[in-house]
Amino acid sequence: MTGAGVTPSRSPGFATLLAAALMPPLGVYRAFGPGRDFAIACGMTLAGFLPGMGFALIRVLAPRPVAASAPAAAAPIPA
Repeated sequence: MTGAGVTPSRSPGFATLLAAALMPPLGVYRAFGPGRDFAIACGMTLAGFLPGMGFALIRVLAPRPVAASAPAAAAPIPA
């Protein structure tokens, strides 16, 4: 069962989970690419391995929110 605004996505591969557990920034990079989550994973891993690993596993395993779509344009009413 999924919540509102959350779509079931394919589960991360074994390599991504293993990377998130052993090298947290690499696991986040494999799942999301370079960006905010990767920078947070790097910072948390520098602060301590366990916080970095916890953040990486939570981010990789958490369901991803659905992007909000624009409302459909109203079609003209036929006369």
